[in-house]
Amino acid sequence: MRNTKIVATIGPASEQPSLIKDLLEAGADVFRVNASHGTHGAHSARIRAIREAARELQVFPGILLDLQGPKIRLGRFEGGSATLETGAQFTLTTEPCQGNATLACTTFLTLPKDVKPGNRLLLADGAVELRATKVESASVQFEVVSGGTIKDQQGINLPGIRLSVPSMTEKDCEDLAFGLEQGVDFVALSFVRSPDDISALRSRLSSAGSKIPIIAKIEKPEALDHLDAILALTDGVMVARGDLGVEVALARVPGIQKTIIEKARMQGKFVITATQMLESMIEHSAPTRAEVSDVANAIFDGTDAVMLSGETAAGKYPLETVRMMAGIAVEAESYLKSKPFDKPALSANPTQAEIIAEAAYRAGLAASVKAIGAFTSSGNTPRLVARFRPHVPLYAFCETEAVARSLSVIYGAQTIAPVKVDSIEQMLQICDLRLLGEAWSTIGDNVVLVAGAPFGMPGSANMIQLHRVGAVGIQRGVE
Repeated sequence: MRNTKIVATIGPASEQPSLIKDLLEAGADVFRVNASHGTHGAHSARIRAIREAARELQVFPGILLDLQGPKIRLGRFEGGSATLETGAQFTLTTEPCQGNATLACTTFLTLPKDVKPGNRLLLADGAVELRATKVESASVQFEVVSGGTIKDQQGINLPGIRLSVPSMTEKDCEDLAFGLEQGVDFVALSFVRSPDDISALRSRLSSAGSKIPIIAKIEKPEALDHLDAILALTDGVMVARGDLGVEVALARVPGIQKTIIEKARMQGKFVITATQMLESMIEHSAPTRAEVSDVANAIFDGTDAVMLSGETAAGKYPLETVRMMAGIAVEAESYLKSKPFDKPALSANPTQAEIIAEAAYRAGLAASVKAIGAFTSSGNTPRLVARFRPHVPLYAFCETEAVARSLSVIYGAQTIAPVKVDSIEQMLQICDLRLLGEAWSTIGDNVVLVAGAPFGMPGSANMIQLHRVGAVGIQRGVE
């Protein structure tokens, strides 16, 4: 079984219902809905198609709503683009205009407030560099340090500049409300700068009666300064290497990626590694060797999931890309069998669930078991077990399909749902029925089971049992 999960961005190239089904069969575990593009109507149709394909295949893919955040963009240009010459003067204004090689407008209305003479500004994903020379009430004048072509509505990056814009825009609030109505399973917050950004989103979700997991996108230097505090409050993180690679020196990104993944895993928070993983497959049917190494190294680092963006949203080969990603993951994981991960240490004041998760992992090692099974009503126990990166399959027996979808991004978690358990005897019967029925185990295999009594109470994990598959017999029809 493949342990590393695959997040596929859905878009015009992958929204056909038959293709969505094919993507699921090829290995897509989570579908990302990018709120930066498309309409609510288009996203709603895609979500319906995902749910329908999932029902047909009896699988539980998660749906991740990725909020745009305070993305700072250029306006539009005469002819769609302009070429800036090195050494020339260029002005950005907050007033509407049609852009050219000397002037352009921006959606960032507080630009003159936040930028000071001498500050750097990057365009075209860092290919064009400007240096501020003069600030006026509604505009900023720049010298073009490194020229190049800029296009309609491209992003603007201001490395090292603390921006006064909030983490969630009015559009984000509208998109979040839409996502909650649609029943998305995760929400990703863009351009996180401090733990307060996570708290604000958590409060908004709580007011809406939602407990869906939050993913903090790490793409600003300020987030790196507060990484431990952000990890303490979020459910997962995304190593968003696109904007991160513009905001910090590009050569630092691999080390930063390793640090984020390691710290998140040690705290039991899931990690998605994203951006340009198989970028060349937008246009070509095979990736470069460097891209294959990049995906494999993210898996070697311990990431829970790897993400495809334009490759599946707008590329020519979405299905082939998912298949390629799955194949790379399988090969990378075969190497990891001889290179186990460092084991997380228990915190100074571990919770009962943390103690049980570690004990289950260690019991699995000592007893040479073939699998670890976790019966869960919230998904918390499988998440805690997964951070140890167990060497055997991790089966999550989930009380609801919603819990199963929430585990779709967790390393190694194979979900079974819905599963309602009222007693230990029933737990053992269901374990045997499902594992044997799916041919995941054979009679006589040892498995470690984790559960909580009373059953069905979130956060009550307090029991470990070493079980021999088939030892209590199989009661047909027990679900």
